[in-house]
Amino acid sequence: MKKFLILLFLPIIFGFTTSEYNDKSIILHFQNIVNQYRTSKNLGEISIDESIKPLTDERSRDIIVNYNHLEDERFKEKVKSLPLKFTFAGENIAKVRNIPSNKKPYYSSNIDEVSNIMNKMSMGEYTNYDIAMYCFLLWKNSNSHNDLLLDNKIKRFHLSYEKSETFYYFCFVALN
Repeated sequence: MKKFLILLFLPIIFGFTTSEYNDKSIILHFQNIVNQYRTSKNLGEISIDESIKPLTDERSRDIIVNYNHLEDERFKEKVKSLPLKFTFAGENIAKVRNIPSNKKPYYSSNIDEVSNIMNKMSMGEYTNYDIAMYCFLLWKNSNSHNDLLLDNKIKRFHLSYEKSETFYYFCFVALN
C-alpha cells in the first residue's frame, strides 16, 4: 500500500511534465528566435513594443480577406497614425498552413525544418514554439522578408496573428 501511495503522489511532488514551449506565447518564442538569429549575425536584439499591437492586430485580421502587402502610402498612413516616434518602418506578412491533426505525416516543403514542423502538426504534436519557428523560417528563406528581419535599423516590433481552420495569418511590423 505504501508503494501505491508513493507512486500516486510522485506527480504532485515532482510536478506534471509539460512541454517547455507551451508556457510562452508565440510572440515571445518569435522574439527569442529572431534575436538568436540577429545575434548570430552580430546585430542587436529587438524588443516587443505593445504600442504597435493595434496595427498588427488589425492587419492580421485584414489579410485573412485580402492577403497582400499594403500599398506604400496606405501602410505609411496606418503607421503614421501610431502615437510613436520613428523614422523607419517595415512589414512582413505570412500565411502559415494550419495542418490538421490527421496522423498522416507526409507533408513536405522546400525548407526541411518546415517539413518537420508540418509533420509534427499533422501528428498533433506541435507547440507554440513550432508555429513561431514555422513563420520565422518562411521569412528567413525569402530575401526581402529576411532583409527586414536583419535590418540594423529596427529596434522594436510586434507580431500578431489570426488563425483560421486552414491558416495562421501573421503580421510583423518593425520600427526603429
